Amino acid sequence: MTPVEEFDHWTNTGGKADMARKAASDAPPALLIQTIDDVEPLGDQLGIMAKQNVPDALMDVLFGQPDATPAEIAAGGDAAAVPPLQTYAILDAAKIKGLAETITGWGLENRCLYQGQAFDRLADVAPWIVRLTPDSSFTRHLFTQGEARWHLWDKEAGIYLRSRGTIDQLWKHFRRFTILRNDAGDNRYFRFYDPRAAAMYFGGLTDWPERVAQFFQPHTDFAVQAIIAVPSDTPATVFVPAPDAKNPGTLPAFTQLTARDAKIIADGTIRRFRSELKAWLLRYDKPRFGPFEPEQLDAIIDHAIREGEALGLTFKEEITYLLYIMCHFGGWFHRSNRFPELVRIFKHEGQDRMSFLARAFPEEYARHYGNGITVFALWKSLMAELEADLAAQGGARALTKVKTGALLNRASQHLSDDDRTRLGVFLKQTASEHIAAGIATEAGQCMAQILSFVIGYRFAADPLFPWAIAAMKEAATPDDAMAEIGAYAIKRAQRIKVPTGAEG
Repeated sequence: MTPVEEFDHWTNTGGKADMARKAASDAPPALLIQTIDDVEPLGDQLGIMAKQNVPDALMDVLFGQPDATPAEIAAGGDAAAVPPLQTYAILDAAKIKGLAETITGWGLENRCLYQGQAFDRLADVAPWIVRLTPDSSFTRHLFTQGEARWHLWDKEAGIYLRSRGTIDQLWKHFRRFTILRNDAGDNRYFRFYDPRAAAMYFGGLTDWPERVAQFFQPHTDFAVQAIIAVPSDTPATVFVPAPDAKNPGTLPAFTQLTARDAKIIADGTIRRFRSELKAWLLRYDKPRFGPFEPEQLDAIIDHAIREGEALGLTFKEEITYLLYIMCHFGGWFHRSNRFPELVRIFKHEGQDRMSFLARAFPEEYARHYGNGITVFALWKSLMAELEADLAAQGGARALTKVKTGALLNRASQHLSDDDRTRLGVFLKQTASEHIAAGIATEAGQCMAQILSFVIGYRFAADPLFPWAIAAMKEAATPDDAMAEIGAYAIKRAQRIKVPTGAEG
């Protein structure tokens, strides 16, 4: 038998998978999705006698007792015969050291989803199903954020289930999904119990009633009423089969990941990755990106992913690092000739590119900007000089090639001879592109040269600078846009904070 391999949902972005959402189906959704935005983890609650075990926003979802449905009452004979709705978790032992001993010690019903040789070899990293109770301290630990080893919120240990079935019924049902075949016939571990994978995968089943039924309605004697995914840093998601969804009837067991499953995973990976990149941008530089509109942040993310794929990148960390460099060198740095070593690494170093980039980018940054303070002070001074000259000469339309040449020469004194030569080639390249873009006057072309040097290549089409894109769209002519963008860049330079003495 083919060795079982890990089916990794998130380290690979899915390559060139279609990022567009599928067109909405005319049929009603088979799976309803509810998001809960206000979930806050519990604190350690030291010194509190009556401790809270579940965040308020999740209490009803996880432990509420809704009335039985007419179908449940009919199946049980009367309402009194319908068993209560239970709460289960499928937890990853790889994320909780000593999970089996812990849940057994708390007296909680549990079973490992692996058995036989797989259990003997992998019980310590296997998924386990456990029945939770609202009064258990272990339940509280799952939702507690803190430094203690039993504070499990940040470990994102698993998913939660609501069902009237027994633990043995749920165990028998869900264990069949742990290892599935792909189209090539190879066996893969399917980690549907990871909360991020669950949110990604189940979110793609809304128009697939057969797959919904295989997960949620496997038998006539019990059903899964809800699956709840609670990642630590994003809204919780509740998946509930639609009560009016068409029942597809008797179905074969779900044993194979089809091409449709693979596409759902690929599309979900992209959606998740876009959300992660957006969160990373805001963490990385909140003063810069915090004021951006959501669609402006989306444009940056889409640009980084699209350009990353054009460079042959497939892994998340590679595209994230590409975006990191873009934040310093501009969103189109890789299309210019100013940073050939970085582009070479992206294109040709394959799986080793990250280790090469980790060394090359800091060196490249230091060559161009030093520690940043001196060069930023120089930029601030140069833009102040430009502002003064333009005011004296009658505005941006009085800018000349002589003045621009002197300004850029001074601004590039810190560069090596090779980098100054490369800068000259870069400026000739941008000059031709600016003329082709319709910048007709000498002053407009000169301002475009200065902005290309200070802001970056193709600055007027760089999603990292939406104000430049807006000026290009709204100005009467490209030359007018250069004047507006130049004025805005001067104002931005005025806000640069430079330590006293750095100007000298």
